Amino acid sequence: MIADKPTDRDQAAADQADLWANWYGFDRASEMKKWGEQAERERLADLAEKKDE
Repeated sequence: MIADKPTDRDQAAADQADLWANWYGFDRASEMKKWGEQAERERLADLAEKKDE
């Protein structure tokens, strides 16, 4: 059976991810993830642009 409620281990992992993000200047891990995803999209667009040249 899947638990609906996060466990202490889940919460500890989320807290650790937020601390990691804070170290790199982000407020939360989700903000860091969004930034990383946008950076990857930009990198791929640059690669595609260079390939077309």
